[in-house]
Amino acid sequence: MINLKNGDSKIINDFLKRKTSKEQTRKTYRTILNKYFKIIGIRDIDNYFSSKRNYVEDVWTFADAIQHSPPKSQQTYLACIKSFLERYDIELKKREWGDIKTRNGLRNVRPLRQKRTPNNADVKAILSYGGIKSRALFVFACTTGMRINEVLSLTFADIDMDMRHVRIRQETSKGNIPRDTFFSQESKELLEKWLPERQRYLLRSYKKSLYVRQYYQRRGYEVKFEDTFWNVYKDGKKLTKEQLIEMDPRLFPFEYTNALKIWHNLLEKAGSPYNQKDGNYYLFNIHSLRRFWFTQLESAGANMYHINYMGGHESELNATYTDFELRDLKKSYDDKMNFLSIFSEMKDVEKVITPKLMEQETQISILSREYQKVSSDFEQFKKLVYYSIGVPPYSDEQLRQRKDLEGFLPKVTEEELKFINAFRDRPYKKKSKANQS
Repeated sequence: MINLKNGDSKIINDFLKRKTSKEQTRKTYRTILNKYFKIIGIRDIDNYFSSKRNYVEDVWTFADAIQHSPPKSQQTYLACIKSFLERYDIELKKREWGDIKTRNGLRNVRPLRQKRTPNNADVKAILSYGGIKSRALFVFACTTGMRINEVLSLTFADIDMDMRHVRIRQETSKGNIPRDTFFSQESKELLEKWLPERQRYLLRSYKKSLYVRQYYQRRGYEVKFEDTFWNVYKDGKKLTKEQLIEMDPRLFPFEYTNALKIWHNLLEKAGSPYNQKDGNYYLFNIHSLRRFWFTQLESAGANMYHINYMGGHESELNATYTDFELRDLKKSYDDKMNFLSIFSEMKDVEKVITPKLMEQETQISILSREYQKVSSDFEQFKKLVYYSIGVPPYSDEQLRQRKDLEGFLPKVTEEELKFINAFRDRPYKKKSKANQS
């Protein structure tokens, strides 16, 4: 049986090589293809297209198996399989794909998962359970608006610590469009604390790093698996661990799965409501850090064109992006930077928020006084109306109480009512002192 996990299939490797240069996308597609071949029962993958199978039935078998997966996931699976088959000249008729989408309920689908966007206090509560590694990583993500995959692809050559500037390269950005963004002063301080810890982390984990192995293999080094570890050789000489870690240029030298595991562990430690799930997915997922960035800057009134450029919203990409001056972007970011603070004092934010809250309280107080005056005037008006028609001036509360007691009070007969009215209408005569005595 072919080892699918190690990517031994020539046709899969060939497809992925031509499909994308992004390592994370290749991993996703490889997983989907492995799932496809497992479901349809294929072991000899490289002979799949020479076996003259019924490829339409294979796709329907796969569609049946994934029918209960989330709709967005199904769309990704089917798009990958469609692209893979077309790469090797197997094109299903358009109606087949249409029927599958209709049968699986994939027409005009929307994400079914609930999502929550954290605020500053939420992020602080979650990261308070982490160390310098998790704080440096996730605060950096919060203050740059970058996707986690983009953050993990950064090298030291991509950042300027003095300017707090990040250049996101074309090969690492979503949509293959380079852009610029910035990180906060708070994030810079955490990065400075992370750098010495990063060195210690690499010394502990360099032999487990897939990135390091692949990095050396691409450069023609010999990589051998010896004594439960991977060792790297150059000209027959094994490289020392110091030589190995010097060749890892990443700011955060670990994989997406590691970052995801770290985030999930923090959510579990933080407890409710942060560890709540929708099915198997956390409501405060790792992507919520990016939503935090957008929400905070939009709420602060930052320039929307600058936000969309720095955040890499593909729907906003146009020719004007290339016209932005770096100094204008940085000024726009720095003016609202404190709204992204997690652990630092938010003095500048309070200067903005406090006057607004005081103004709101003043307006509420004015409205409350006006309401009381209107209510008082209305009560006086009701009394005038009541007196003019001969009805006692009961308040609303008294009327409610009388209505509640209607079922318990004895009913008054017509004769009793005539007597009461006659007694009420009789002119009042003041008694003399002689009569009183």
